[in-house]
Amino acid sequence: MSGLRLTVSMVLVVLAPTAALAPGLQEQLENGIGEFRAGYQAWDAEKLSLAAATFEKACDASADAHLAHYWLGVTRFHILVHRQGDNNLPMDNREFNRLVRETRKPLKRAVHLCESDSEAHALLGTLAGIEIRRNPSKAFWLGRAVLRHRRLALEHGKTNPRTQYLLGAAHVQGPGFLGGPEKGLRYLRRADQLFEASASSNKEPAAWAPTWGHEHCLILIGQTYEHLGDVHKAQEYVLKALARNPENKLAQRRLDNLQQGIDGNEQSMRTKER
Repeated sequence: MSGLRLTVSMVLVVLAPTAALAPGLQEQLENGIGEFRAGYQAWDAEKLSLAAATFEKACDASADAHLAHYWLGVTRFHILVHRQGDNNLPMDNREFNRLVRETRKPLKRAVHLCESDSEAHALLGTLAGIEIRRNPSKAFWLGRAVLRHRRLALEHGKTNPRTQYLLGAAHVQGPGFLGGPEKGLRYLRRADQLFEASASSNKEPAAWAPTWGHEHCLILIGQTYEHLGDVHKAQEYVLKALARNPENKLAQRRLDNLQQGIDGNEQSMRTKER
């Protein structure tokens, strides 16, 4: 599992209707979501940070706006995942703990305001699993949080693709006793099916509604297959991610690494045959 990293529609999570949004909040959220999508698709930490700043202003202006806290938690989570994946600059415990705190706070507020928010529950469970993976001694008190948020996520998000994706990521990313890649793969493939079904429904989501997740889910399916030793299946799913977004730099890096591995194996086999 050490080489595996989270890359971190549509039956929507239960979100507040547009009519319930405070004056000006809808525009603020739409601006932040636009910034988030730009950062998410390009996998750009600076753009994700711009989105977080916009959502923080929305939370400050509307402390009881569930949507604002949900989106801030989603964005902070992806900033953490992006930072974890930077192999050129290892993250120390102080920075890791700060990013975890900044992620957990708005997500906890989101589930307080809307207990049926399956995505926020799944994010909280995944976040706790990431903490345990980094520091196994935390399993004693965080293990129960993982299981509780996982249960609530499943209860409220059986047909939500992002919830299923995050539950799969939690199994893949978390410690072995809380799941594992084989179990995680079942959730991830279910998420892929739900994303596909949503895309074929031709229903246009509201501007503030979540649509993120599919291409990174495909990348994680590829990484999981690679970890399980099936590099050709891994390549298949990374190519699917690139078909959805040819500009996805993370998918392109994964594809390059996979191709190098395949080329190396084929060269080794040819050498042995001689």
